[in-house]
Amino acid sequence: KALTLIWTLKQQQSTSDAAEEALRYLLYLVEVNVLYDEALGMYDFGLVLFVATKSQKDPKEYLPFLNELKRMDENYRKYRIDCHLKRYDRALAHIARYDSEEERFQEALELIGTHQLYTVGIRCYKACSNQDYYRRVCLLYGDFLRKGSKHADASLMYERAGDVQQAISSARHALDWCRVVRLSSVYAVPAEPILRSLVPALLEAGEYDAAATIAYDQLKDARLAVDCLVKDHRYERALLLANDPTLQDKVRSSLGEYLTTLDETLCTEKEQFLRQKERLATVRTERTEKQSSSAAADDHGDVDGDCGDCDLFSDSSTIASSRYTGTSGRSGKSHRSSKNRRKHERKLLNLKEGNPFEDIALIDALHALVVRVCGVERQRHIRSVCQVALELRYDEQAGKLQHEYGALFQLIRYSLDAIWLPEMIVPGMPPNS
Repeated sequence: KALTLIWTLKQQQSTSDAAEEALRYLLYLVEVNVLYDEALGMYDFGLVLFVATKSQKDPKEYLPFLNELKRMDENYRKYRIDCHLKRYDRALAHIARYDSEEERFQEALELIGTHQLYTVGIRCYKACSNQDYYRRVCLLYGDFLRKGSKHADASLMYERAGDVQQAISSARHALDWCRVVRLSSVYAVPAEPILRSLVPALLEAGEYDAAATIAYDQLKDARLAVDCLVKDHRYERALLLANDPTLQDKVRSSLGEYLTTLDETLCTEKEQFLRQKERLATVRTERTEKQSSSAAADDHGDVDGDCGDCDLFSDSSTIASSRYTGTSGRSGKSHRSSKNRRKHERKLLNLKEGNPFEDIALIDALHALVVRVCGVERQRHIRSVCQVALELRYDEQAGKLQHEYGALFQLIRYSLDAIWLPEMIVPGMPPNS
């Protein structure tokens, strides 16, 4: 704004002295090269020369460049100026106005790639009359995204660029099977080979339902669909898709084996729960006895009693509070590096007997077990398995599974108060937080 005002004053002959005085004052406030670049960025050669001459810059520093710029047409001149000033967004906007000159477009592509101006380039060329330029910018952006493993976004850019095969390939790498189907349908491209290659990739990623959907709906392969579902023990849907006796027998056989495995899992989880619960009670009893002995020693004047673990116990109680109530025991700046903090946490969660933090490790392990066994996902899974087991005449196994899971659930439910003691609850926090 200051330069604009000074230049306006300069153009009025009666006030030219005032303009020169104002510029000299401005040069005291602003560094010469900064002011020169600002004038250059206004694309007015008269203003640039005015600033340059009054700033005592050596003409050899600026005249060759200015003379070169004068020989250019307006848009390319502005492009070169903005590149010189490192205003690359503006430079691209100016050179993008050449919609029929391949040489200028190649410069634009180089600018886009060098300074990663892909989104700016797409915006500049989207309304261009030469849509081939727009597609080539999209293709360049697609290559950049693909190299950065951003396959979903790359697929969109490749489609805009008109490269359908690359769009489908990128969608496949993104495991976006719906997009693969859509693109194949819209552009009449055979989809079966790439969809069949997607099935193992989805299975590896844990997308069993998606893999089964592709196999059944797109590939019309019921056997492959059932194989996908029984791998993740989704017997309810597997039975739904098993459209012939052979596949139904396969589901029944797999379910029979899984019922045995699930029964063993519940027994193992019950044993682990009881063992860790009993060990936690033992550790707490030993700690109480130790603290009582220390208190008795203090009463008899032994102020140097065995209190070597006091700091550790204090630390462990703080962490217990923060881990299971949602509050943080580490306020302010930490004195440990993140590496040391992780090492400290591993030490806390070590289940080795005699560890000063064994109670915290046991509580952590019990918490993980409770969440796994009593979570909604496990409840729904047990219910679904029992329903399919009854449908396939595994009556005895289904009844046993239901009974054992119910017993374990109730055992855990009525043991919670013995694990999470009242003093572990922070005042003001709801009991279920």
